[in-house]
Amino acid sequence: MKPELPHCESKITALLGELMEQVNDIHKKLEGKVDMSTVMDLEKKVDSSLGAAQNRVETKVDSIMSTLTKNATTVHECVEGTLKVQLLEDKEEEAERNKRKTSIIVHGVEESTNADPEQRIQDDSDALQSVLHEISCDAINVKQVIRLGKRQLEDDDDVKPRPIKMVLETEDSKVRVLRNAKNLKNKEGGLNIKI
Repeated sequence: MKPELPHCESKITALLGELMEQVNDIHKKLEGKVDMSTVMDLEKKVDSSLGAAQNRVETKVDSIMSTLTKNATTVHECVEGTLKVQLLEDKEEEAERNKRKTSIIVHGVEESTNADPEQRIQDDSDALQSVLHEISCDAINVKQVIRLGKRQLEDDDDVKPRPIKMVLETEDSKVRVLRNAKNLKNKEGGLNIKI
């Protein structure tokens, strides 16, 4: 039994009609939409914009990383320099403390009126040697003699002699001089020895 052809033909024709209507509907809907070439162009523009933005971001990140690396190096160098300066200052301070360990200040020793600075230093050294002799410290070796302060005019009658800083060789020498210096307080001339 074969199906009737006219009946199948009418069914096919009806289905074709419906299909054509659907195609026309889709076609109308597509006409209202943007065509594919515009969509492709937009996709290309978006891709290129994204690529350019990504390149700019990567360049900026590289720049920031480079700056951070340079800054880290600079900070490291600054910290290292500061530590070196601090270490040097600490060493200088330690040397100064060690130098003070052997220094004595002597007050009341008359100043030389000699115009020659070298001769004034020699006069101060001689005066201190006589002071050391007086307190029975002849064996003490004096490394340096320094008048402290600014030299005053000789015309002024109220000028007190400037103190003298006497640098000895050892701390033991300093202790011995200070121990024996108590004998100077009772002598005339008003000499006073301090640390």
